[in-house]
Amino acid sequence: MMVSVTYGYDYFYSKLGSPDTSFDCASNSPPSDGFYLANNPPGGECTINSDLDFGTNKVVIFVNGDLQFDSAVDQIKVSPEGFLAFIVKEDIRISGQIGDKSAGSFTGTTAHLQGVYIADGLIDTYQPDPSEEPGGGLGSGFRLVAAGIFVAKNGFNLDRNVKTDCPEGVCNETTPSELFIARPDLFVNIPDELREAYFFEQEVAP
Repeated sequence: MMVSVTYGYDYFYSKLGSPDTSFDCASNSPPSDGFYLANNPPGGECTINSDLDFGTNKVVIFVNGDLQFDSAVDQIKVSPEGFLAFIVKEDIRISGQIGDKSAGSFTGTTAHLQGVYIADGLIDTYQPDPSEEPGGGLGSGFRLVAAGIFVAKNGFNLDRNVKTDCPEGVCNETTPSELFIARPDLFVNIPDELREAYFFEQEVAP
C-alpha cells in the first residue's frame, strides 16, 4: 500500500513522547518491543546493512535523517502478529541490488521489505551500486517486493528495470520491477500509542 499523508516525523515523534532509546543502525539483531531513535547524527544517514527479523515484536524506529537499505540486505521481516515502523525525517533509499534477479523468481510474492515506512522526503526504490553499475541509472535488473504501508510526502522514485531478462519472457511491459503488497495485519497490531479515535455525531429523528 502506497499513500500520502499530512502527518510526519515530528508529529509521530512528539506523539510517542520523543523517545531517546538508541537503535544501532549497524546492528544485525532487532530490538525488543518499544520506541527507538536511530543512532545516526541528526541529519545524517542510518544505513541498514544486514537482514533483520522482528518476529512478533512491536517496534517503532525514528530516523532523524536519511534511511538507507544497503545491498547486503535480503529481507527485513515482521510476522503477522508483530509490528514494525520506520519513521524517517528525510528520505528512504533502497539499494537497487535488493530483490530477485532471476526471471524464474519474478512471479514470487515473498517480500524483501516488510512493515510501515514513512518518509518526510521521498522513497527511492533504486539506488545504483557503483561497483555493480558503473554507469548508474541502468535499473539493476532486480525486482523488489515490498509488503506493508509506504508513505512518502515528496513522492516515490520507482526507477527499477528488469531489463536483460526480457529474452526469457520477462519484460517491463508485463512484469512490475516493484511490487507493493498490502499488509492489513499492521493496522490490527499498531501500538495503542499510535492510535487515534474519531467520533461522528448525528442527531437521529425520534
